[in-house]
Amino acid sequence: MKSLIHLAGIVCLASLMALPATAAPIAAIAREPRPVVEVQYRLRTCSPIEAVRKARAYGLRNTRIVAITPRRIVVRGRDHYGPIRIAFSNRQGCPLIRR
Repeated sequence: MKSLIHLAGIVCLASLMALPATAAPIAAIAREPRPVVEVQYRLRTCSPIEAVRKARAYGLRNTRIVAITPRRIVVRGRDHYGPIRIAFSNRQGCPLIRR
């Protein structure tokens, strides 16, 4: 009896996974953050992914990397006042240089 219940559960889950994922409204899909590709960086430098995450933590939306130099990473985005750029040092932990 238990194996029959388990089999019915598996069939139910398989049928749910076959449903298309297009039931979400288009407006909700447009607001999802863009996927970030993880790249392994040296431990002593600031990765661009970490800089974008810190910029989002500071309240920036629509963040993009503008420039990467050996000394700094510049991230552009918008806050509630308008467009803004934030510069992070290219060191471990991405310390803030300029907002």
